Amino acid sequence: MSRGKPTHYLFSALVLLLVFVGWQLFRDGKQDFTNELDRFKDGSLGAELVAGIPYPIFRALPQVFPDLLERHASLGPGVDQSGGAAYEAFGLAPEADRPLPIGFSIKRLGVVRVTINCALCHTTTYRLTPDDTPRHAHGGPGHTVNVQGLLRFLFAAAHDPRFTASGMLPIIERQSTLDRSERAMYAALWIPLTRLALRIAGDQLSWMEEKPACEPGRDDAFKLPKFVLTQAPWDDTVGNTDFPALWRRGERTG
Repeated sequence: MSRGKPTHYLFSALVLLLVFVGWQLFRDGKQDFTNELDRFKDGSLGAELVAGIPYPIFRALPQVFPDLLERHASLGPGVDQSGGAAYEAFGLAPEADRPLPIGFSIKRLGVVRVTINCALCHTTTYRLTPDDTPRHAHGGPGHTVNVQGLLRFLFAAAHDPRFTASGMLPIIERQSTLDRSERAMYAALWIPLTRLALRIAGDQLSWMEEKPACEPGRDDAFKLPKFVLTQAPWDDTVGNTDFPALWRRGERTG
């Protein structure tokens, strides 16, 4: 019996560790919205488990890799409220009271994660005069949105030697408060997992390097379900098309 106790303790410790890791990975949070417009701008599409990036990591990436952001952005290195490089450089629509541009959903699943939603490509920014403050047309065609540039930035960052705990955590902790256990989890788990997930996504979307560039305001919406979801063989088709407005869609039937 005495020889069985260490095994019992080890098994119990392993179960507790798995429970803790599972709680870290999958504890769910809710989003509450006061109106449908906020839901459109911020609402989750349920992709946190597959495509969610921990918010502190996502928020820090432009400031860890400002050179990569400038290389892949279409409108130059945008600036956030802290004076650092920001995702606005990809033609996205900022709001003064939001930590990220419109079209990024922030929701907890294990940790707080960032995913995109429909508003990313369907929000238009415009001015009535050259000196006017930019306004948002929600549901409009995202004519400045450079989705391909954003993806290339994320994939390039994942292959950069700076994407490590020592390279990321100092920037993360300038923007997000982490306690000792959270810092350890980011160093040991979240940063390596995010880097690996982005590399896998980059491999799955490597076909876009062999196709004509989409350019801002456009995307090839059919390649994702063809080559990733259904695993269809690569072909020579090109489906680049403008982001449409979401208004009065019934008039476009047929």
